[in-house]
This record gives sequence, C-alpha cells and structure tokens, in this order.
Amino acid sequence: MRFIIPILFLVFHLHAVAQNTPVSWTFKMENTPSNTWKIVAEAEVEEGWYIYSQYLEEGGPVPTQLNLETSGVEPIGKAIEIGDPITGYDDLFGMDIVKFKYAVTFSQEVRMPKGWKSLSGEVYYMVCNDEQCLPPRGVPFSVPKI
Repeated sequence: MRFIIPILFLVFHLHAVAQNTPVSWTFKMENTPSNTWKIVAEAEVEEGWYIYSQYLEEGGPVPTQLNLETSGVEPIGKAIEIGDPITGYDDLFGMDIVKFKYAVTFSQEVRMPKGWKSLSGEVYYMVCNDEQCLPPRGVPFSVPKI
C-alpha cells in the first residue's frame, strides 16, 4: 500500500506534463506576389524553454520539421526561420546548435494544386530548458485558403 500513493502521484504528474507544452502555435497562409502561397507557423515559447532550428546536425536535439500532407503541394526552396537565433555550444547536447527563445516563425513557400481549399500538415518539434527536454511531439494543422 505504501508504494501505491507514490506511483499514483508519478502517473498523474507524468500525465499532467504530457498534456502541457511550453509552446503555442498559430498557422496561416499568405499569398505571395509570384502567385504562390506561403505557409507560416508561428511558435510562442514560454520563458526558460527553447525550440530548435530546422537545420541541425545529427546527434543533437530533434530539429523542427514542417511536414506538408496535402496532396499535390510543391515546396519551393528551403523553409525560412525568422527569430533571434541563439547559436553556439550547448552543454546539454555537447555540440553547436541553433535554438530560439520566446518566439520563432517557420515559413515555407509552396505551389498549391488547382482547386485546393486548405493545406494540412504537422509541425514536429522538441523543446528543452536548461535541465530537461520534453519528448518530441507533432501538432497537426489545417489552414484554409484565404
């Protein structure tokens, strides 16, 4: 019986941590002058936490990924990151990395198929603070044509 209460506490604590994330996301589509579209994923990161660049070497944190799932979508060029990057050696991973604190915007220019009504996908990311990392997670999105 004396082991049940600590185990229940741990289970409820892990469940609470799994439900909360220090990142909130907003998604939108923008029409470009070249008659293409841009998917924009904006991340707001709670104080003390970091989200990672899309462009990292293997062996470190999980890079952020903007995965597009709508059939016929054609990415144009590389995705762009807009924010104040923190670049340098990270003791937690023992390597140079690029991470963002507070906020970052990821965007990808795309050519959409004829007759499209929305763009669906998932942003996959990982966050860490100075002591721990949360498991990587995916956030699905569906953005209608404006």
